[in-house]
Amino acid sequence: MTARPRRGRLLLTSHYFPPHVGGIETVLKAHAEGLVRRGWDVTICTSRLRGDERTEAHVGATVRRTRAWNVLERSVRVPVPLVSPTQLLAMREARPEVIVAHGHTYLSSVYAALAARLLRVPLVVVQHSPWVEYPFPLDVVERIADRSIGRFVLHSATEVVVVSGFTGAFVAEIAPRAALQVVYSGVDARYRPTPPREGPQRLRVATLRRLVPRQGVDVLIDAWRSARCGDVADLSIGGDGPERDALVARAGGDPSIGFLGRVPDAEMESFYSACDVFVLPTSSGEGFGLVAAEALASGRPVIATRPGGPSELVRDGVDGLLVDASDSAGLGAALRSLLEDEPRRVAMSSRAAERDLSWTRAIDEIERVLDAVRRPAGD
Repeated sequence: MTARPRRGRLLLTSHYFPPHVGGIETVLKAHAEGLVRRGWDVTICTSRLRGDERTEAHVGATVRRTRAWNVLERSVRVPVPLVSPTQLLAMREARPEVIVAHGHTYLSSVYAALAARLLRVPLVVVQHSPWVEYPFPLDVVERIADRSIGRFVLHSATEVVVVSGFTGAFVAEIAPRAALQVVYSGVDARYRPTPPREGPQRLRVATLRRLVPRQGVDVLIDAWRSARCGDVADLSIGGDGPERDALVARAGGDPSIGFLGRVPDAEMESFYSACDVFVLPTSSGEGFGLVAAEALASGRPVIATRPGGPSELVRDGVDGLLVDASDSAGLGAALRSLLEDEPRRVAMSSRAAERDLSWTRAIDEIERVLDAVRRPAGD
């Protein structure tokens, strides 16, 4: 087999990286693996938290972890690790030709913007999240961070890649000089359509969320109980987080609601294929909705909330339904309508995986951005 030609030295950075679980972590890992396969020399700079495992062999890139303190996530549930400034030195030592930073207000992205200036190389920012509705006073802190740290990082970028038009509108508001390009994230090839479940079994609805306030699982539980969906179906809630105990209490012992905890990666395909309907009930800050894309690719209709990236992903009335965020009555009505209409549910399943949401397509688009901004070595 002929080796692919070397494309260039690339530095990717993010606040977290696997084994930490999240949408940004999943996207960064997929970008790294895809770009390594295409001949890029990839270095990843990220945080080192207690309990991190080595993942370098699974990625094919050089992974440099810098000591970080996760006090903000532990104390106020804000996922912003305080990364040591020595990460900036690690970035400089990597001698990249292009730097790609995921997110706009993380310290890792600030260091990436500074490294790009020091090294005089282009910076690409991949922006995943729009505005997130934190409670006061965190919402004030977030707005200040968006318009100070975030604006600095976004305006430092040669190109800003956004995961949806909704996220792009958010970036345009806080950083009007940023050059924007929409690149929808991809779905692993293992997620393929499976036939709808058949037979005299109870229907199953599923969601997969980090159990934190903005994910809307509280609204889903309220909708489920008020619409009496448990009369005809079971609800499987995958994921874990600091809100688990409160959500279990909110479920009130309803036997139709089950909390599965963290779903292992090896069981994800069976998690989607075991459900009849998938729900993404996010209250705010959903830039794309990767789990919704995985459910669609698995041939499952999706009920998702708007506004947000999922409204560009789910085709209302075609392969799923869209409801207003935090509207438990509307969500309950949408659930009952699909649970009680098998022909409609089956038709949506057949149309769910029609579009190309593959990582091959996404990496093609990312690579075009990198080729457009990269300066040849020695320039």
